[in-house]
Amino acid sequence: WGVAIGVSCSICLTILGLFLGGVINSRAMGIGISVLFILLLGWLFVLWCSFVSEVLVGRGLGVFAVLGAQPAIFGLFAFFGSTAALLLVSAASQISFAADNQATRIRVTMLIQQLLFWAFLGMMLQIGPFHIEAFWVLAMFIGHYWLVMGFLMIGESPRRSRRVQRTLPQTIFMRSVAGLLMPGPGRGFLFAMAMLWSSGGVLLGLVLFQEQLMLASYRAEMLNSFGPGNLFAVAPTNVWKIFNAINACCLYPSLFLSIGYLCARWRLHRGRFELASGIGPAISLLAGFIAIGLLSLAAVVWHLSWTNYGGRSDYSVVCLLNWYWTVYEMGSRNGNSSSLTDVLLVFFLIPSSVLILPAIVLASRELLQLPLAIPERVVIDQQKPVQRLPAGESIDEIFGELR
Repeated sequence: WGVAIGVSCSICLTILGLFLGGVINSRAMGIGISVLFILLLGWLFVLWCSFVSEVLVGRGLGVFAVLGAQPAIFGLFAFFGSTAALLLVSAASQISFAADNQATRIRVTMLIQQLLFWAFLGMMLQIGPFHIEAFWVLAMFIGHYWLVMGFLMIGESPRRSRRVQRTLPQTIFMRSVAGLLMPGPGRGFLFAMAMLWSSGGVLLGLVLFQEQLMLASYRAEMLNSFGPGNLFAVAPTNVWKIFNAINACCLYPSLFLSIGYLCARWRLHRGRFELASGIGPAISLLAGFIAIGLLSLAAVVWHLSWTNYGGRSDYSVVCLLNWYWTVYEMGSRNGNSSSLTDVLLVFFLIPSSVLILPAIVLASRELLQLPLAIPERVVIDQQKPVQRLPAGESIDEIFGELR
C-alpha cells in the first residue's frame, strides 16, 4: 500500500506539473508558479514521511481493513485519479493545435468523475445511513464543482474550426445528447446544467432510499417491541427540508451560470479580437466568483444593518442573496422550512426563471447546428492507402516458393 500510494501520488503531482506548464504562457508567472510548486512538493514530502512512519510504527495496514475505511479509500483514489486524468486531458488540449477538438475529452472526464462520485455515495450508504443534514452538504459540494466547471466552459470561444464543425452529430437525438460533449460555450452551459440537476436528482433518490430503509427498520423494531398498534407512533424525519435545501443548491448555481452565460454572450464572445486559449475561461471564472462573493457579502452587511446592527440574527428576505445562509436555513432542523419555501418561490424562483429560461433557449441554438459536408480531398486523405506489391514480391508468394 505504501509503494502504491507513493507511485500514485508521484504520477498525480507529475500531471499537475504538466498542467501548470501547459496553462501558464508568461515566463515571469511560470517562474513564480514553479517556486510555489516546489514549496508544495516539499510540504507533501513531509506529509509523506509522516504517513510512512505511521504505517511502519503505528497502526500499520490495519486501518485499511476497517469496514468504513474501504469506501473512503476508494473515494480518495477515485478523486485523485479522476482529477489527475482531468488535468492531463486539459494539459493535452492546451498544447494541441488550434483546429482540434479541445473540449470533448475534458467533458467526458468530468462525466466519469461524476459517475465515480455517485458510486462513492452508494458505497458509503451501504456502510450505514447518512446524517440527514449531510445530504445538503454534499449538494453544496456538487454545486460548487459544477459552478467552477460551468464558468470555465461558458468562457470558451464560440468560434469553431471547420474540422470540428464536420464532426458534429447529425441526428436530432445525437445532437441533444452527444452534442453536449462538443465544444462551445452554449453546449458547455447546458452540459453543466444537466450534470448539476442530475446530481441533485441522485441525491434526492438517495434521501428517499435511506428514509425507506430507516422506516422499515423502525417498523420491525416497533412490531417486535410494542406490537402493531403503535406502528404510526414514530414521527417521520422532516425530509422536506432536505428536499428544499438540495433544490436550492441546484437553483443558485443555475442562476449564477445563467447570468454568467448571458454576460459572456453579450460582452466576452463579441469581442473584436480572438482571445488566447485559456484566457476566456479564466476571465469568466474570476469574474463569476468575484460577483458571487460581493453579492453574498452585500447581503450579510445589508441584513445586519437592517436588523439594528446585529441585534437580531433571524433569517430575512434580504438573505436570499446569500447562497450559503439560505441553504443552511433550509437544511437545518431548526429553520422554518415552510416560510422559507414560500419566500424562495415568491422572491427568488419566479424572478430567476426570467434569467434561466432565456439562457437555456439561447444556448440550445448551438445544438441545432448541422455538421458541415466533408470535402472530397479530406475523404481521400482519411482513407488508408492500399499498398500493392508487384507479383512475386509479397510475403505469401515468397514463402510459397520456399515451400
